[in-house]
Amino acid sequence: MSRINTQVDLLGRVNVPAMESVSGIRIGMAQYRVGVTLSLLADDGAGGMAAEAARRDGLAYAEKYLQILLDFAGNDDERAISRQLAESWKTYRELAEKAIALAKAGQSAEALMLADDSARPYDQMAGILKSISDSVSQESAASVVDGEQAYQSARRALIAVGVAALLCTMGLARLLIRSIASPLQRAVQAANHIAAGALDQEISVTGRDEIAQLLGAMQRMQHSLVGIVAGVRREAENVAAASIEIASGNADLSTRTEAQAAALEETAATMNELSVTVQKNADDARQASSTAQRASAVALQGGQVVEQVVQTMRGIENSSQCISDIVGTIDGIAFQTNILALNAAVEAARAGEQGRGFAVVATEVRSLAQRSSLAARETKVLIGESVERIQTGARLVDRAGQTMQEIVAAVRSVSAIVSEISQASVAQSGDIAEVERAIRQLDDALQQNAALVEESAAASESLRQQAGNLLGTVSVFRIAAVPAALGQTAGTAADLQVPLLAG
Repeated sequence: MSRINTQVDLLGRVNVPAMESVSGIRIGMAQYRVGVTLSLLADDGAGGMAAEAARRDGLAYAEKYLQILLDFAGNDDERAISRQLAESWKTYRELAEKAIALAKAGQSAEALMLADDSARPYDQMAGILKSISDSVSQESAASVVDGEQAYQSARRALIAVGVAALLCTMGLARLLIRSIASPLQRAVQAANHIAAGALDQEISVTGRDEIAQLLGAMQRMQHSLVGIVAGVRREAENVAAASIEIASGNADLSTRTEAQAAALEETAATMNELSVTVQKNADDARQASSTAQRASAVALQGGQVVEQVVQTMRGIENSSQCISDIVGTIDGIAFQTNILALNAAVEAARAGEQGRGFAVVATEVRSLAQRSSLAARETKVLIGESVERIQTGARLVDRAGQTMQEIVAAVRSVSAIVSEISQASVAQSGDIAEVERAIRQLDDALQQNAALVEESAAASESLRQQAGNLLGTVSVFRIAAVPAALGQTAGTAADLQVPLLAG
């Protein structure tokens, strides 16, 4: 009996808390990993706060049960495994926190690399927990087998004693069978039910003997297992639901990232076309500036030619004035010659017959003088008209010179404006090149975001599968018929009847 009690007490005092610690560590690890994944994806707003809360709660949960597991380590091998688990947990947390710090600093690629590196210590922890769970399960199964063997031995001994006592008294044999065999059979059945995962079978405890103590220990073990299984189910379902939400968020983020990438590609194409247009404008502006400079040079030369024409016209005007003065002198000489010829004719007439020839000559001279005077007056009139025309031409040439100077000034202004346009086009071309580089950087960032989304989707899918595996593992236990008195340990009956998620 003591052997059976020892095995059952070992199940309730060591193996069950060890399994509870393993499950608690797994839940804390999963919750912390969800928080790390959310921290890598979320911004500094509400998402970042939720991720921080998930990491903090998962860390506290895992640390709590890790310390319990360390306290239950009974030999050197168990302590070595527990220390190895603690070291792997520390390594994983350090890598995860560094990855989060890099992600917050904008170094997404380095953060992803550290996140990938943190998967190794995480897998090591999962393997260690699995080995601990398998070892505890084997020890529990061995304890159950040992208890059953002890029961068989005790049963055979009791039967032998009963046969011997039967010779003494049938009443004493019946009393012994009623007080020992039946409760012991109930204990064996309860142990078999627990081993089969049927935690919904009620264990009744009556009396204060060793069998009653055994049944009480098994009842406490059953209650602890019910609480553990219910908690594991709830936490696993929470993790599965969180992984589904993460997957949905990743899908939305992937869709938005693809839309942003398409819009960015269209913007890049538009900027490329704009760059070509601005470059063409700059080339055209340079050509226009060169043409304007040549036009300015031609206009300047034209202004110089007009200035020379003005000077020539002024020289002609001066020469015409001199000619007019000379013609006036000739007219005066002709007039005086006419008077002299008239006087000579008068004197010839006085001379009579002797002066007739001289009178003829005087008459001819007078006629020539009159004709010279008439020609001089006509020449003077023509020269006056020429002078007026020359003056008019000089004024027009002056106006043409002023107009050419204005044209030269306008051409220079146009040349300066075209030069400014050319410089502005070159500056715009440089600005557009900067914008194109910024767009390429944005495209690289979007590609990195897309890679991060894929990594997160893979992580959430892995988390969902692990949650499904955990639910599948605990689904072997049936806890639907747990008494309401176990509410402090395992929650209400409604909480225990949570359907398993598919997966």
